[in-house]
Amino acid sequence: MNIKRGLKIRKQYYSNKTNGKSCVFIELENSEKGKFITVIDWIVEMNKYAHHLRNGAHLIFKGKEPLIQQESILFVVKYFKRVFGFKPFIEIETNGEIKKSKEFIELVDNIILIHEVKWEEIYLKIKTFKNSLDTNSDKVFGISKGGKIISGITGIATETPEDATILIDLVYDTGENSKKWMELYPNKEFVFLYNKEFDHKSNLIKFPWEVSNEI
Repeated sequence: MNIKRGLKIRKQYYSNKTNGKSCVFIELENSEKGKFITVIDWIVEMNKYAHHLRNGAHLIFKGKEPLIQQESILFVVKYFKRVFGFKPFIEIETNGEIKKSKEFIELVDNIILIHEVKWEEIYLKIKTFKNSLDTNSDKVFGISKGGKIISGITGIATETPEDATILIDLVYDTGENSKKWMELYPNKEFVFLYNKEFDHKSNLIKFPWEVSNEI
């Protein structure tokens, strides 16, 4: 086994606040900004996460198209299994454009398809939304951090939900956050840029401000 092989990584970290599950994230970087780390050094780093993974945390490879490094991912995961004696639950975030090998498909437990939203797409949706308004007196309030970004772009945002005629958010998914707001403001109109009951049902939607552009 060639121990000089490895991954180009931007960063890796643990989180127990990801959609109700614990995750170890390996954020890959294919450009010169990525730091090459040999499989041995990666295994040393993974020592501090191994107990989380053994207890059910997911190992998630993400970044600017991780499938570019799929052969390296295969290699390091096999090495991980040899050293620690188990294979963690593995997920990969991808736009789905790169073909996956049969061996890679068998290795990965879950493939998360990513829809990367561009600013042009957001502007078009906001323009369509504003054109649909019946009155110039309509005001909007964002019910999440992302919703506040969108409401600000509309140019008709308010500081409080009480002053708004429409409450806006990025995505309607499980509806848990929305239900709380709907119970608080049953007479308000709610608008979502994406409703996952209809749009991108199986995709993870990633917005421009969620894409890492570190220098």
